[in-house]
Amino acid sequence: MVSYSAHGEDLFVRGWLDEIGVERTSIRYFDIGGNHPSVLSNTFLFYKMGGSGVVVEPTPREADLLAAARPRDVLVRAGVAFDEQRSATLFQFEPSVYNTFDAAQAEDNFKTITELGYPIERRAAISVPLVPVMELAEQHFGDGPCHFLSIDVEGVDSLILQSIDWSRFRPWFICCERPDVAISAKILEAGYSLRCQVPHNAIFARDDVIIRQI
Repeated sequence: MVSYSAHGEDLFVRGWLDEIGVERTSIRYFDIGGNHPSVLSNTFLFYKMGGSGVVVEPTPREADLLAAARPRDVLVRAGVAFDEQRSATLFQFEPSVYNTFDAAQAEDNFKTITELGYPIERRAAISVPLVPVMELAEQHFGDGPCHFLSIDVEGVDSLILQSIDWSRFRPWFICCERPDVAISAKILEAGYSLRCQVPHNAIFARDDVIIRQI
């Protein structure tokens, strides 16, 4: 089966969900930083298999593409809040995979990609609304499981992870940029194990879900 993720993250999670026995059409995901509907997407494979979920994407152009290509998904045209701030500046680039809310990360992205000789262009920075991650989690997953949480928000993955109340929101699998030691420890303390590492990303699995299969 074809992977749409950067390094096969979707196939890893799909393998576990198949092993656990989750019906493919019942798979629910929460994709924070959806970007393109299929390119470098951790959730498009599950959509193709009949699953659906919530996709958060603040960039207007990419949000329009997602709405057209993935009508079963709930599309949230916003960013995710990790503090009291309810709007933020989104620094945009072409390719849009380098978009970020972090000004320092934006400068680093532009400098690094330019020095490597790859094409990158600045686009106009825009102000976008922010919605707390727990508000979205409880609104959309209060009546059933979230099988897969994917976070790919350049420079602020760790801040989003910090803002999650793991006692109230317990996705089965989590894919995110490799968090620092302190945040990893909090995820592990919440009853998760690190199950896979690929360049840039880590995948955590909920212990009680995995143990049932061992």
